[in-house]
Amino acid sequence: MQNVNEKMALLDNKSTTNGLTTFFAVICIVDVFGVFPVVTLPKAVIDCGFYGFFVVTLTCLTQIYTASLLGRCWVIAEEIEPSIKYKNRYPYAALTEISYGKKMASFVTFLLDLTIFGGGIPNLIVASQNLQLLGLRASDGSVNISFCLWIIVVGSVLCPVLWLGSPKDMKLLCSLSVGIVITVFLLINGCILLSTSDPSTEILENNSTPVWKNVLKAYGIIAFQFDIHPSILTIQVDMLAKSRLTRAILAGFSGKF
Repeated sequence: MQNVNEKMALLDNKSTTNGLTTFFAVICIVDVFGVFPVVTLPKAVIDCGFYGFFVVTLTCLTQIYTASLLGRCWVIAEEIEPSIKYKNRYPYAALTEISYGKKMASFVTFLLDLTIFGGGIPNLIVASQNLQLLGLRASDGSVNISFCLWIIVVGSVLCPVLWLGSPKDMKLLCSLSVGIVITVFLLINGCILLSTSDPSTEILENNSTPVWKNVLKAYGIIAFQFDIHPSILTIQVDMLAKSRLTRAILAGFSGKF
């Protein structure tokens, strides 16, 4: 393995940033979830009825268990091959290389990039559509900028963030993101409490949909929004106490619910 310090931020050749405490690791995990579970998950689970409880419980327990196993693999790998610490910018490839060689490491890297790309596109589309709707609402329909243009603007604004080295270099950004999640949660609950409309009609209409379709829909949303595997090792390698990853995962999931 190359003896190169990959913990250095891309824009700072003299980075002295400290690692992540367990608290900031929890912040980063909640940041990965974003606001979509707050906005879309409750309705999907309600449509499942009694089965929604089992879907949420089983899916999240599986996520927690497998993510914890992944973290333990990294801890074991550091004991077997201490030089793996210098490949922490690409932890999944480094972990795979120890077990199956460089070819499989390249394949895992491809799958990881594909997963991150596939997960990022829906987020960009939804954010762009929200900006388009915001322009329409704020201007009473006179300003209608297509989300196709907004997605270019949003992507350009977010691009510099990708130049940061790792989660430890984005503490402020993650904290701001979690603050937005909490704000959205409070605003949604406030709107629900102050709303005078009766949602019972909409709920009754959804009862005509087969339960298995609602269950599959809810599972898809949960599996997509609570999948922390593509980034969990990136968070762990920056932690000061890597063995506490399981605690951070449990706290992150508990805080989200």
